[in-house]
Amino acid sequence: MKKTILILTLIFATNLEAQKDTLYFNATWDKTTKQNAEFYRPMPLKKVGGLYQVKNYYSSGNLQMEGYFANVEKEILDGITVWYLKNGQKSKESYTVEAKEKSKGIYKNNHPYKGDFYKIKPEVGLIDGYKSVIASLFHYKKGKKIGNQYAGFIDGSDFRVTDTIQYKSKKPYQGKDIEYYENLLHVHTYKKGMLVKTSIEDLSDGEVKFLVSYSDKGFITTHLRSNSTVSEVTYLDQTKQNAKVVLYHDIKNRGTLEFRGNRITAIDLAFKEAGMNHDYNLEKPYKLVIKAKKERLTVKIYTELNIVNTFTYKYFLPDSEELFLTGKGDAVAYFYLDNSKKMISSCSTKNHKPYHGIVIQYDNEMNTFSFRKYKKGKRMDSKRALTKEELLKLLKK
Repeated sequence: MKKTILILTLIFATNLEAQKDTLYFNATWDKTTKQNAEFYRPMPLKKVGGLYQVKNYYSSGNLQMEGYFANVEKEILDGITVWYLKNGQKSKESYTVEAKEKSKGIYKNNHPYKGDFYKIKPEVGLIDGYKSVIASLFHYKKGKKIGNQYAGFIDGSDFRVTDTIQYKSKKPYQGKDIEYYENLLHVHTYKKGMLVKTSIEDLSDGEVKFLVSYSDKGFITTHLRSNSTVSEVTYLDQTKQNAKVVLYHDIKNRGTLEFRGNRITAIDLAFKEAGMNHDYNLEKPYKLVIKAKKERLTVKIYTELNIVNTFTYKYFLPDSEELFLTGKGDAVAYFYLDNSKKMISSCSTKNHKPYHGIVIQYDNEMNTFSFRKYKKGKRMDSKRALTKEELLKLLKK
């Protein structure tokens, strides 16, 4: 008798221990044994913040549902929950806040088909002065996106709709469409299918820094704090891919560019920055030469022009390197002294950083030079406060 009790106790304890690892469910989601299960849930659930991550599986091992519980015992969902078919394709999803379902969407062939679908952005913006996680709520009807809503979740719960956009023929038609690009919030305003303006907001402080105003003839980008023009684009034909661009810096005209298709075909650009005079020229098709001169030092940089996949204002914002440099940032710089045509050093760049060779810099206040030697991206040697004679001796010139 004691042996029987001992065996039953061991079996019961084993079952309890197994339930800590996995829960099994039948077709109606009642708890059952592994042999009779249609679904199962690995246990214990992983805690993420104040929620518990849950994943249910078909008996085949394919994912059936994934989401988060706010309360494990009552199985109260929180946030985005996605359900899957046996073949692995998405079936539906919902968004729940404080036990209330805010939205529900149905998938067809693994694509949104009808209803509402949330996409939570990791970026943090400001709503009414409060930090907020930004979300997009996409509306679908018969597989077509008919609109968006953009909302903020302050402290994870307080839901506020900030902007909306309606779609027509799969394109933005009326309202505000939001885009995140390089830690900036780009808000595109549409009226009857026409893009009329774009405001560019810094997510760190909520300040709108730039405004892009559009017309049939082109667009103008303005820096709002200084109320100065950054760039002015005039279309040369109806394709809106051929254009003339005037660039400005501190109100002054820096020069012009001309685009044909996805390439710069003409450059007339000259300006002074960081104490150096800069001149941009095309030596041959798509080969850019940048000449930078600072009193006793001249640098010539040769690089391939970047291909412009989409003609956009983003290329003409201040400090945008994408306009000229290729994605790899590969270039070769040549250094000259005192208007001499004889090169004293050169250095290649990779990923926009010195890679192989010698970089020379000039301090006009001290009338001295600095020397940095690179080999395969690593700095091998450096010297500062050199006279011309010391520099040439170091370079063995």
